[in-house]
Amino acid sequence: MRLPKKKAKIVLEAVSSLEREEVLDAGTAARIRAQIEPIPFDWRRLARYSFVVAIICIVISVSAALFDEAIMRLFDRLVLILARFFKAPPAVRCGALAALSGVIIWLGLKRRERFPDRIYSTEAIFTFAVMGIAGAVYCLSFALPSLAHSAYLLALAGLTYVILGAWLESKLVWCYGLFTLSSAIGSGTDYMMGGYYLWEDTPVLSLAYGLGLVAGAEWLGAARSQPVSGLIQKLQFVNGVTRVVGLLHVFISLWILSIWGSSAHHFNVSDFKWDCLIWAILFGAVAAVAVARALEKDDAVLRGFGLTFFFINLYTAFFQYFWDGLHKAIFFAILGVSFWLLGRKAEMLWKLKKPRRSE
Repeated sequence: MRLPKKKAKIVLEAVSSLEREEVLDAGTAARIRAQIEPIPFDWRRLARYSFVVAIICIVISVSAALFDEAIMRLFDRLVLILARFFKAPPAVRCGALAALSGVIIWLGLKRRERFPDRIYSTEAIFTFAVMGIAGAVYCLSFALPSLAHSAYLLALAGLTYVILGAWLESKLVWCYGLFTLSSAIGSGTDYMMGGYYLWEDTPVLSLAYGLGLVAGAEWLGAARSQPVSGLIQKLQFVNGVTRVVGLLHVFISLWILSIWGSSAHHFNVSDFKWDCLIWAILFGAVAAVAVARALEKDDAVLRGFGLTFFFINLYTAFFQYFWDGLHKAIFFAILGVSFWLLGRKAEMLWKLKKPRRSE
């Protein structure tokens, strides 16, 4: 079993601890150690970061090229070709971009068949296809004026990405779809003159969207051990990422609601404060329940979200309710002491969990 250095060290220390406590005999412990092979360097992580940096460098390269005269002349010719493209009817532009995206997806699938282990390069190729689809949807709005509203465009693009993500078995494209649908929710709510129109408050809708994603992910996880249809079985690979995106929406929405309340048109200051206080209490309760459930199920992801946003809620409320009422010296003294106690408690817990070395 090949593991990164840190994980291999943890496993080996656990084996040594179990051997000292006579849970494992010497022969079994030796066989386990023989199976552990520390990876000298995490090439997988390097590959992921390299492709992110590569895309950034391409953008910088294009920007730098704009200042080079020789490249500018070549760029002018390209602009003429693009100008003809943009003068084409919207339906033609939409079809051309959709066809280009299809070719890119086909190339990505061929590359994945040939190099199944090169996950990040394949996902980078699919990302360019996603950009092409975004352009195709934008051009479609000119061909069909009824789709001109940004909410409809984003919803159409999001649904396309979700379907493509499921078909391509690409977690990244699936994530593009989930976040694009989230943007459609925000874009469908207009804010003007201190009030929300068309739909309800954006944070409330985002909260409902996040709860729906979490519920869907939990249902997918529960269906894993049961006989399910081919589609449900195919969607099992996005269970974890859907849950994380859902939790992110739930906790960020609750955080925003604890600061601004559920409505932007609070003309009564007292109503505004009570509304924020109720959402802050609900925010803290949800975070506490998440931590309790995470400890019960040994769920590291849920525990991380619960603890992080529980303390965010506490310190946000501290700033919100005590910033004006306390002298700044006392305010920051209390803040500093609280962080000191938090760090001390975390250090004590770390020492308790740290395995003891044999004398």
